[in-house]
Parts: sequence; C-alpha cells; structure tokens
Amino acid sequence: MEEVLQTFYQCGICQESITYPKKLKCQHVFCHECLVVYITHYFGKASFPCPVCHYKHLPEEQKTVITQDTLLILEEDSLMRDVRLFFKDGEKPQPIYNADGINRVPCTIHTDSLCGYFCPDCNLLVCTQCKREMHPHCHLRQIDKRMRMEAYSDIRKVTADLTDFLSEAETVHTDLNSKVGNICHNSPERVETIKLYYSDLKEKVVKYLEEQEREVLEKKMKLEEKEKAHLENDIGVCSKMVTSVESRQRLAHVVHE
Repeated sequence: MEEVLQTFYQCGICQESITYPKKLKCQHVFCHECLVVYITHYFGKASFPCPVCHYKHLPEEQKTVITQDTLLILEEDSLMRDVRLFFKDGEKPQPIYNADGINRVPCTIHTDSLCGYFCPDCNLLVCTQCKREMHPHCHLRQIDKRMRMEAYSDIRKVTADLTDFLSEAETVHTDLNSKVGNICHNSPERVETIKLYYSDLKEKVVKYLEEQEREVLEKKMKLEEKEKAHLENDIGVCSKMVTSVESRQRLAHVVHE
C-alpha cells in the first residue's frame, strides 16, 4: 500500500511527494510550485505541453498566448488532497463548533487551521495560510455568522429536497417492480396475443400487395394494347404511303416513254 501511495503522490516534474496538488485538464497532477515554474517558461507562447503526456494546453478564453493569468486558473486536485488527508490522519477531522452552533471546517491542506474564507473563483473554503500562499489574486469573502447561517439553512433545504426526491424515487421503483411482475406473470398470454396480431397483420399486408400487383399488371396490359393499336395504325398509314409512291413512279415512267 505504501508503494502505491508513493507512486500516487509522486509529482511528474520534481519526482517528489506532491505538495499543494494542482491538476491540468489532462488530469495529471503536480506540485503547485513546480507547475508554476514550469508554465512560466512558456509565457508568450500559444500553448504549453503537459510534462507527462505532452497534451497541449491552450490559454484561457479571450487570450492568445500563455500569460500570468494562466497560473490563476490552475485547478486544485481535491481527490489527491482528500486521499492524502485520509491516509495521514486515519479519519476525517472532527468539526469545531462556534458559539453560534455552526461548525467551522478544518482546512484540508493545512489541517491545523480552520477555514475562515470562501473563494468564489475556485469554489473552495480556504484558511489564512491558503489565502496568503495559494489565493493571493482571488476575491475572497470572509466567512461570518450570517454566511454560515445561510449555508446551514441551504444545507437543510437541500437535505429536505433530497429526502423528498428519495421518497418519490422509492415510490417509482415500487411501481416499476409491480409492473415488471405483471408483465412476467402474463407473459405467455401476451406472447400469444402478439403472435395473433402480427399474423393478422401479415395476412392484410400480403392481401394488399397482391391487389397492388394485380392493378399494376392490368394497367400494363392496357398500355400494351394501346401501344399495339398505335403501332398497327402507323403501319397501315406507312403501307398506303408506299403504295401511293409506287403508283406515281409507274405513272411517271409511262409518261416518260
């Protein structure tokens, strides 16, 4: 297990245990400091490759080259952070309650500190040390009693909504199980009914196709008869014209003599 964890924690740049894990779009994770130093070498370029898989990462929207702003959108790898915290402490830290009865969450990176700020840019709870080291350019909001109470109320509302949804899902699941049971129970009769339906449908289709074939053949015969009559008429006209021409040729020959 220790060897697996060491490989899991290893930074692809410094080959040491990862500190402050940051994740690229290709899902490879590196030390925050290592990644910052690595990306600075590509300032002014159209992209920078992942140190591991060489996937080309493009600038953020409305940018054409890699700049300082690219460092501000690096995503923290929560999986690496949570796994490290779990295997380090053996269990999740116990919440610490304030006088208002709302618990304060320990920082997942600096486990000895409590989260006193919320970063809307990164959607994370951060402590004072995180604010100074990892979120110097973010627009942090200090967590006060009003914000904690609002969050607590939202959590209660979401919990109630999820409970209602679970109840509805269980009802639907029960109904579906009942329908499945009915289908399985009546399956022989249903199969026979389906066979009869398609047998009757097959007869109707065959009958319809036979009628269509008969109509097509009748139209074909009528067209052939009309065409034959036209051809016979044309042959008669041509025969008369030939006879007339021959008669005139004989008459012209007699006159000439």
